[in-house]
Amino acid sequence: MDKQDWIEFFEAINSRTPTEEEIANALASGEFVDEQVEVVSDDNQPEANAIDEQKSDDLSAEKAIVTKAVATPVEERVKETEQNVSAVAVEPAEKVKETGTGAPVKNPISNYFTWLLDTLKHPTTKSDGYEKSFSWITMGLIAFFVAVTMTFILRETYSQVSTGYGFFPSSYASNNPFGLGTFIALFVGFFILVIVIAFSTWVGLKVIGDKTTFAGVVDKYASLYIPVVVLVAGSSVLASIRLTVLGYVLLFLAMFILSVALFYIIFSAKNEREMDDFYAKLLALLVTGLISTVLFTVLFLSLMPSLVQIS
Repeated sequence: MDKQDWIEFFEAINSRTPTEEEIANALASGEFVDEQVEVVSDDNQPEANAIDEQKSDDLSAEKAIVTKAVATPVEERVKETEQNVSAVAVEPAEKVKETGTGAPVKNPISNYFTWLLDTLKHPTTKSDGYEKSFSWITMGLIAFFVAVTMTFILRETYSQVSTGYGFFPSSYASNNPFGLGTFIALFVGFFILVIVIAFSTWVGLKVIGDKTTFAGVVDKYASLYIPVVVLVAGSSVLASIRLTVLGYVLLFLAMFILSVALFYIIFSAKNEREMDDFYAKLLALLVTGLISTVLFTVLFLSLMPSLVQIS
């Protein structure tokens, strides 16, 4: 058996090319004969040839066994793959028969709530099944539940002040000014607020050289805001059944998480500037706070006349 045959046999067994050290060891142990080296004398040549032929036959038999052992699982895997492909190809056809249409059956609401539950367990990790629309749905749900909570709280507070404490005539209670218009104004205002916070955070991250895109910042906030969705949903239920104090408590916790999320995103970002990390993050927070305050004030005041008319 020569060197090339031994290398092919080694690759068949180990699925890799032998190193120079392994080749030298094999040569030293007599597993193959180097044609450039004369290993036996002419007197012993027939005996050496017989030994070489015996080793070559043994190695060829072992090589055939190994090749068969390696090839068999491959063939089985190929057959399994073909069966899986056939099963996948048949499944859509069965769905078409059941639904009567060629479109795949999807349930976006179910997908969203599955993602919501997974993200609630691990807010800092992007769960499987995530879609870009989930971020905006999350922001909308937060604004919706906050608006519902605040509308019920304002109505209940007005009712207690106007009737329970005798500050106004009883006719004021039946003409509660906080209704659908209040809800719409609060919904629009809070939705603007969360978007402004995301935009201001993105600008603040640019100050420290972070390369996260605006969409990436929105995605981060959406994941971190999942506990907020749960809290404001609970607060809206409590406020609707006149448990105002408990509703306030959950709403306060939700607002606390909103502020913590801002600090988390800023301080977990990578500082690419030469400035000290603490001062860089502090500067990013100041920029974020300043921009969010200015933008929210300008946008909300520009929309206020229209919201007042709706109210």
